[in-house]
Amino acid sequence: MKRLVVYAFMILLSFFFVQISYGYDFFYSYSDPSVAEAQTYIDSTINAEIGRYGDIVYWQAANRGTGTITFHFEFPETIADGDLYMRTDAFGWAGEARTFIDISTDGSNWINLVENICPGGTSWTPGNYNGALPDLFNGESDIWLRARLQPAGWALNTAELSRYDNNNPAETFRLGVNYAAVPVPGAVYLLGTGLVALAGLRKKLFG
Repeated sequence: MKRLVVYAFMILLSFFFVQISYGYDFFYSYSDPSVAEAQTYIDSTINAEIGRYGDIVYWQAANRGTGTITFHFEFPETIADGDLYMRTDAFGWAGEARTFIDISTDGSNWINLVENICPGGTSWTPGNYNGALPDLFNGESDIWLRARLQPAGWALNTAELSRYDNNNPAETFRLGVNYAAVPVPGAVYLLGTGLVALAGLRKKLFG
């Protein structure tokens, strides 16, 4: 009987820890930037359009100059930590091309996260960000992300965001966020009442 009590106690503990969090509280990703789901969190675009070359799809500048794509994620709770992946590519076959990834907590004050420069005559350089969200988002409830694409002159597809190849499917954008830890009331209540019940059972059986 004592073994039964211990076993029941372990089940309650396991349920409690499963309830309080594992995995991201918010998760979003896409592969092909041209599908509707990939544009859910786009707040604005300036001089930017979806480009295609064969089976490859990407964001590019719509005309000469800088193309800008801005994402905005607003959360119901403050951020504790998270993970971000954004892909940009620059190609130098028509001259120097550049891509940038910027971040902000308010959409007005930006911090540069990635600066990718591909010199003229260089075939390609990646400008990806793949890692933890910067600490500046801790305690905030908004994430603003901005990609700036500066192509080489007339060759608009020399600076790209979210380059996706239909022949080699892969994520081109990913964001996972955990909220600041708050105990789950139901799980806490269950653990508490379970422990009280087990204590009473033990006292009855062995006391």
